[in-house]
Amino acid sequence: MEQTNNLDTNAWEEWKQKDRLNRTIDVQGFGNILLADKGHDVFSISAKFGFGKTFFCDGLKAYLECNGTKCIFYNAWKSDFFDNPLIPIISAIEEKFKQYPNKITKLKQSGERLLKSLSLSALGIEITPSEVFTENTIFEKYDSYLKAITDIKSSLDEVVRNEEKALVIIVDELDRCRPDYAVKTLETIKHFFDIDGVKFVISIDEDQIKSSVKQLYGTENFDGYIRKFINYRFRLPEAKKAEYIDFLIENLGINAKLEKIVYKEMIGDTLKAWSYFFDFSFRTIYQIIKRIDLRLKSNVIKNEHFYGLIATIACLIEFNNDFFETIKNKETYDFNDLESLHLSLVSKGYILTKYNALCKRFYGHTFHSMSYSEKPEAPMSNYTKKDYFEDFFLPEAEKMEFLKLLDIPDAE
Repeated sequence: MEQTNNLDTNAWEEWKQKDRLNRTIDVQGFGNILLADKGHDVFSISAKFGFGKTFFCDGLKAYLECNGTKCIFYNAWKSDFFDNPLIPIISAIEEKFKQYPNKITKLKQSGERLLKSLSLSALGIEITPSEVFTENTIFEKYDSYLKAITDIKSSLDEVVRNEEKALVIIVDELDRCRPDYAVKTLETIKHFFDIDGVKFVISIDEDQIKSSVKQLYGTENFDGYIRKFINYRFRLPEAKKAEYIDFLIENLGINAKLEKIVYKEMIGDTLKAWSYFFDFSFRTIYQIIKRIDLRLKSNVIKNEHFYGLIATIACLIEFNNDFFETIKNKETYDFNDLESLHLSLVSKGYILTKYNALCKRFYGHTFHSMSYSEKPEAPMSNYTKKDYFEDFFLPEAEKMEFLKLLDIPDAE
């Protein structure tokens, strides 16, 4: 059940209106877990790249704030140029708790002392032999380090102690960071922020983090390693491909670019058709839509029917580059091969019935007859390249790479 206290409902309502992936129930359920108490926990939300993790986290932040919880959205990737993640996180806390200047100043000073104490060789700073054998510097610095950790926790506790609900810090884009920075962020959260009243939600692609851990430490036991840092791991439920495509088209601004086009749904429908037809992964779908977005920026297409063609070409490139090259080089490709693939995917339940005809239509029209009539077998013997470009494209489009694969005859 949705719990709201009307503190800041606008952002939450706006997010729900944009929710093309049907994540609202998931956000509410996960948000209610975070709202249940003020204990310290670290959660992870795992999904593949381009799967909507950031969108989910945006909704989670809006829902938590709507329920009176202070929430920080920390983009780790934007800070991985900085060697130590402690300072960016403290800076984000400072921004959220400006009403407590004295407490925040104390927290910042504790952070500065901690960084100054991180001069032990074990923590990445060289120590000269003279320091080791002639002074108590190492032990003094170690004592300073332990005291600085205690001071940070104490200072942060003063900041959040009187809050009614826990502070939630959402860490996004960690899987895009340098491997050492990603792991260092996890270690910073574990060692410096494990106090009641502070919860972390870490948005990650576990496969990427697993690769980072293996690169740094060589361990194959990722599950054992990650449990040291994360108390509860959640995987974002897989969306339907059609919903995911609608979400990306909206989120990447493609709909806005096609605002004046009558058949603007053609790109989405075409991409859905081929995605089910070829069983594209979500990552592949993301790459295809980014490729389509680049094509749209050329702004040379005059006939809107060719938006479907652009989507088809992008999908064929991703499906099989050899297949695409045979078309590009004007070679013959056996349509029966595609029919066999089609039947195989139907038997596996990958293809929605309503997309079957659309796939055949775009393949047949584009690469057999080059006609957009209702009869795919209709020849184009009387259709010249000049007619083609005048009807469908602006003059500067003739040199575009993606049009070179279209075998349009020159006028004799």
